[in-house]
Amino acid sequence: MKKILGLSSIPIDENLGAGAERIGNLYRHLPNEYERTLVSLTGLRGPAGERRLPGGVREIRLRSPVQTLFYYIERMRAMPFFHVSAAHRLFPGAAGRRLREGWDLVQFDSLWLTPWMRRVPSGIPVVYGSHNFESDWYEGEIRRYPFPRVHAAKLAALERNAVLRADRVLATTRDDREKFVRAFGADERKIAVVPNGFDEERFRPATADEKREIRARLGLPAAGRIALFAGSNVSPNRDAVESILRAIAPRAPAGILFLVAGGIGRAFERSATDRVFLTGPVPDIVPYFRAADIGLNPIRFGSGSNIKVLQYLGSGLPVISTAFGMRGFDDLFERVTVARVDRFSYHLDRVEPNAEATRLARERHSWRNASVMLAEVYADLLGEACS
Repeated sequence: MKKILGLSSIPIDENLGAGAERIGNLYRHLPNEYERTLVSLTGLRGPAGERRLPGGVREIRLRSPVQTLFYYIERMRAMPFFHVSAAHRLFPGAAGRRLREGWDLVQFDSLWLTPWMRRVPSGIPVVYGSHNFESDWYEGEIRRYPFPRVHAAKLAALERNAVLRADRVLATTRDDREKFVRAFGADERKIAVVPNGFDEERFRPATADEKREIRARLGLPAAGRIALFAGSNVSPNRDAVESILRAIAPRAPAGILFLVAGGIGRAFERSATDRVFLTGPVPDIVPYFRAADIGLNPIRFGSGSNIKVLQYLGSGLPVISTAFGMRGFDDLFERVTVARVDRFSYHLDRVEPNAEATRLARERHSWRNASVMLAEVYADLLGEACS
């Protein structure tokens, strides 16, 4: 049995967004021939210790004073959080010491931890599990801080070093793979596309009775169409909610309620209207998908791919998305409604569920399928290490 170590700057928790979901589910569905240990960092007030995740993954949560410090530095708008990587380089702590415990392969699932690559013993394959082309994804965040060009240059250097040092890089889309090659001169052969997926067991179409019961429980109207946008509090999602509030909801047909679910609601606590309902963080996002009739994805910038598109389709919802929001899902592009943000409102009372889109999402885009691709990367790397 091969021993795999993963390192993440976020613990596996649904409420922490798509990154935690990707990490946890890719490891969860790997074959049992891999003994999987994930070391994840949490804040000083977060729960620490060891636990078993579904699929037999062992997660070791370690409290990180460094990450707590940089969380507050970011909150004060002094500098972006990714500068925590410099502190991790100097103070590896207990997580860094675990790199020498006899692993067959080490995967870095957070760019901020990749300075530890130099601590991995020689001969052990190293994987950088990217979630985005971070220089693109962070562009909107960087503009919120003084000296944005300095921050952008430091981020690009950090990302370049990770991509060039790793034995394999995981990209979520072909576009991201091409950016790694074009921007950093990476060898395309060492960059594998392991796409995002969704949990087809949790996200499934709701029956009419389930929808009525869930709406009643959540305090949502029994009648009328509900258009859902779900996401965490990051800049592409903030831009999307701004579009809903300013461009989509005001022009929407009567009888449509807009439901904004998840951590993104924190940024718009005072913006709710009689037509736009914001939940803020919730213990379980799934009921909101079962209560909805339409999935909205008015994403206009960022990187990687939007898992919410798969969750919408897997839940049986018709999807209205920007063309940018469909990156990475070429086989689904023709089966959703693609429109500019200023045309979303036109389609709200016209879209209907697409059974074929739901079938394709469930058959092709589960985390199980993505983990098969990750297992192929591991088999290739471990074969090279043994040859």
